[in-house]
Amino acid sequence: MSHKTDPDDTELRPLKNEPAASKGKDFHQHGSPQQLGKVKSTKRPPAWPWGIVLIFLSALLLTATIWYMVNIGDVSFEQLLFHIKVPAETTGFNPLKSLGPPALLAAVIAAVLYYPAARLVLTRHKIRKGKLILLTAASFILILIFALGQIGFFSYLQGLFHESSIWTEDYTDPNDVELIFPEKKQNVIYIVLESMETTYADTANGGAMQENLIPNLTDLVLDADNISFSHSRRIGGASQFGPLAWTAASLVGQMGGIPLKLPVDDPNAFNASNGEYLPGATMIGDILKDEGYYLEMLMGSSASFASRDDLYAMHGGFVMTDYSYLARNGYIPIIDGKYEFDFWGINDRRLFEIARERLTEISRQDQPFFVSILTVDTHFPEGYQYEDRERLQQSNYANSIMWSDRDVAEFVAWCQEQSFADNTTIILTGDHLSMDKTFFTDLPAEYQRRIYNVIINSVQDLPQERQYQRLFSVMDFYPTTLAAMGVKIEGDRLAYGTNLFSDQLTLYEMMGESDFAEMLGSHSSFYSDKFLYNTEASTGHSSAATQP
Repeated sequence: MSHKTDPDDTELRPLKNEPAASKGKDFHQHGSPQQLGKVKSTKRPPAWPWGIVLIFLSALLLTATIWYMVNIGDVSFEQLLFHIKVPAETTGFNPLKSLGPPALLAAVIAAVLYYPAARLVLTRHKIRKGKLILLTAASFILILIFALGQIGFFSYLQGLFHESSIWTEDYTDPNDVELIFPEKKQNVIYIVLESMETTYADTANGGAMQENLIPNLTDLVLDADNISFSHSRRIGGASQFGPLAWTAASLVGQMGGIPLKLPVDDPNAFNASNGEYLPGATMIGDILKDEGYYLEMLMGSSASFASRDDLYAMHGGFVMTDYSYLARNGYIPIIDGKYEFDFWGINDRRLFEIARERLTEISRQDQPFFVSILTVDTHFPEGYQYEDRERLQQSNYANSIMWSDRDVAEFVAWCQEQSFADNTTIILTGDHLSMDKTFFTDLPAEYQRRIYNVIINSVQDLPQERQYQRLFSVMDFYPTTLAAMGVKIEGDRLAYGTNLFSDQLTLYEMMGESDFAEMLGSHSSFYSDKFLYNTEASTGHSSAATQP
């Protein structure tokens, strides 16, 4: 009877045609049968489990990377790093729920097929098992390199070894700038619109859609009494850059004129768990608090997600009217022993209802106010779908965009009818471009997506011609917001932001897109020392205020 042996499972046995004497000699030289048994028991464990583990991890990582490339693709490594370092409580979107099942299924299938496929290769091509395991390990390393490249790790790593002098040369410390407020201070309603970009407008107005998904927001931009800054002569807006490309980073940029950067080599640099959120930055909340403003932030999600509560508490002591506050104060029903949780908390329709109540109460105070609202219905991947509303589009995401357009426009119209309207500036801005990559597959290659903006009832006027052909980022909204309130800004610059009402060039316009993006992506010891570690900042710690 013949039998097969594994090429790597060699044993000490006499050769078939070897004489008996020789066999005896062999036993004499190499030991007794008992000793040979010991030799057999000490052979290395089979390598197959390592190969199966490597192919499982390879398939898991490759499938997850492909899902990321197809569905998102534009999330920077800094954003991933940020969400690793800061609290991420219950939210309406968990990418693991979307990419996890297909990635896990692919990994299991690959692991199951690996052993029989590998045995077939060994038999047909006479490859040693060790070599096959090395090839499997090499495949895993290549996939790992590919995955790290897709999430921008190597670009981030490259930036760590390059420090732009612009960080220090072109920083304008707000504490050194004279700000002159008007005698009668202007109220502000500042609405940050989730993933709102001008791409959703129709092609005739500068968007990229055959049908305008934001007709009401487009009308606000086209209204000659309003101000909207554009990169072209049609509807447009701000460009997006890596350290400003997600909600928390955009809020930092809009409120403080700086990007959100975290050093990968120091896990304690962003110590949000202790309530410290960029302690060295001076933001609009810090300025307005000193000017006697009442400050409140409303959002339908939990403010503790991404430590937004720390951001607004430290920089101005904003009253936080978020999902947690609303749940504690009877705004959210209890169902089956739990607070009702819908999408990211509560939808925007309910949020705007609460905002109407809050503004009615706030406006009765003898105090100027700055009230910010953060929407969420248009969040990636499909937006919020109302069961009691007529569908306006076949696509879920397009449907959510159109309903958000109506809700925001109705809220703005309500504000304009109130007693506080004449003395109130309304500002609408997107936070960043949409992360739903699949929604934009049919866009022309040359089309430039931009973040939406419009200023209603600005104290400072600006001819339409000067609203066009501007290259800017969300950091420029910091001084521009103050200018819209009638504040005179010495030099028209704050932090890295430029007042768009002025003739001053933005950093983007001065440097060009490539150099500006390189600067924002580069390491900066100045940034770390000034904003992350400056615990003696003039802004200090502000405790959150309470509702009147």
